[in-house]
Amino acid sequence: MGAFSIHSIGDSAFLEQILIAVSMIAGTGDFEKMVSIGLLLGVLMICIQSVFQGAKQINLQQVLVGWILYACFFGPTTTVTIEDAYTGQVRVVANVPIGVGFAGGVISNVGYTITNLFETGYGVIVPNVTESHFSETLKLLNDVRRRAYDTGVFTALNSANGGGYVDVRRSWNNYIRECTLTKVDLNLMSLDELMNRSTDSALRFNSQLYGTRLYLSTSNPDGADYTCTDGWVAISTATANLSSPVVVDALNSLLGIDTSTGDNAITKLTDSLQAMGATTTSSIDYLKAAVLEPLYYEAAAGRYQDLQDYGSALMINQAIQQRNTQWAAEQSMFMTVVR
Repeated sequence: MGAFSIHSIGDSAFLEQILIAVSMIAGTGDFEKMVSIGLLLGVLMICIQSVFQGAKQINLQQVLVGWILYACFFGPTTTVTIEDAYTGQVRVVANVPIGVGFAGGVISNVGYTITNLFETGYGVIVPNVTESHFSETLKLLNDVRRRAYDTGVFTALNSANGGGYVDVRRSWNNYIRECTLTKVDLNLMSLDELMNRSTDSALRFNSQLYGTRLYLSTSNPDGADYTCTDGWVAISTATANLSSPVVVDALNSLLGIDTSTGDNAITKLTDSLQAMGATTTSSIDYLKAAVLEPLYYEAAAGRYQDLQDYGSALMINQAIQQRNTQWAAEQSMFMTVVR
């Protein structure tokens, strides 16, 4: 018989095992014996029902219809292909009863076609469910926010800035601790303003009086001293390499981006932001915020340690650990139940 296709947004491997089990059970003689016993019990029930109705007639046509349905649905077999809506992986199961394959294939394809039709009529010009993995947009945005702080990204960023003794992470830690938070201590900006402004406006501190040490030289392991104004120019230039091919490759590996289609982490992130309606938000700005937010909290803890306020530093470190634990364990109800 012809093959049927099922689009799965659940666990395609689990669905494959179910169909394999169904094909194995339906292909044994024991299954036919079980159906035969059921058919015999059906005949007995029809006879008993006829007796209670005055033995005027025996409705054997009801049993006949049941047998015909069984013969049609569980007699012939077919091949079912399962396409995973997340990964695009295709799994093939042979010798599936045609009733199971037909029902699954028809329901799946009708749902897929209707979804595609409504996306054509009502969707905005962004990747839709039928053109990308299910929930890919939210998953990618969350993954960037949680994983962009990975050491592999900073290692790639250091390499993009020449390698050697370059340490962008340590440089940002120093700048935020000794410049950005100094601006807050001087009441030039409140913490509420710091959290609500754009990344550059919040972190930059224009001052020729205060300074910090940045590690952006490829040949000097001791770093160099900058004023907060000059240091901002240097650290911003180094961070601009987030869009370099080396960093993008690290993000592709970290986020599991399939580059064979011509996409990469930056283009996927741009599509996701557009899908969420954030058309004015740059993918690089989102990535920069995801990288620098955890650094800010680390620097704040270091600032309290510099002031010998170890209690506050410990509280911040505990909050960071609790947040990391929450992010590691957090799953949406749908992903937990279905996947």
